Amino acid sequence: MLALLEQFFIQFGYAAVFFILILCGFG
Repeated sequence: MLALLEQFFIQFGYAAVFFILILCGFG
């Protein structure tokens, strides 16, 4: 269960960072 949560947060974190980078690029 913890491993699944960990992977989910890791993937979500990468997506968030990617999204922020895109926002910064357009901003």
